[in-house]
Amino acid sequence: MTGQHAARPPGDKLRLRRAAVNGHQRRALCRIFQPGFANRPAPPKLAQMGRRKTIETDELLDIARELLRTRGHKATIRDVAKAVGVSPGILYQRFKDKEELFLAALAPSVPALVDENDDVSDPRAFLAAFAARFKDHLREVIPAIIMLGTHADYSKNLSKELHRYNRVGEVAAIIRLRMQQWEKAGLIKTDQPGVFVAIFVHMLHSMVLREHLSGEKKVKTKPEQMRPFIDALWTGMGPR
Repeated sequence: MTGQHAARPPGDKLRLRRAAVNGHQRRALCRIFQPGFANRPAPPKLAQMGRRKTIETDELLDIARELLRTRGHKATIRDVAKAVGVSPGILYQRFKDKEELFLAALAPSVPALVDENDDVSDPRAFLAAFAARFKDHLREVIPAIIMLGTHADYSKNLSKELHRYNRVGEVAAIIRLRMQQWEKAGLIKTDQPGVFVAIFVHMLHSMVLREHLSGEKKVKTKPEQMRPFIDALWTGMGPR
């Protein structure tokens, strides 16, 4: 057999090399045409090549989020996979398409807006703490909503899906419930709780939007920083 292969003209050897369509065929041809090739070490496995086999979802989304914010809608799943250090197939095992990955990466984690240690007997203290948490939440979600809204490549359904993460409905329900409890206890008196809720939410949205557009550094909001804001609203809500 060896003698027959050795007698083949160079043209035949070249055609055989080009005909190799997988690693086994290519390796078999190399054994024939390159003396000593069979004794070479095997090529490195996937893990040895610097590519990771698995990655935690939170870490994956952190990396994807940063890439999507820097490259915008032009980023692809292949780009994300390369930055993360995994194969695109691993991402497709977790996300059916690019939009689902974008949504998961851009949607913020859902923090607790109410703490069991909040003093519900002091309306202004409660609202200040609540406003601080809600403001920090908006700092995460508003940039993502703006980003989606400025790119035509994103579908309206994706924008609506992300927009629900602003949690306005949840915030309105919590404040209305507390206001009912405070009014029964004689701590407040208001004829239009819906107006207060609307002002509360829209003013916090405006604060966060201004900070985002001005490029202010994100710093965790303290309840005492929100107290002047709550005091300004309190005039129309306090006991008469």
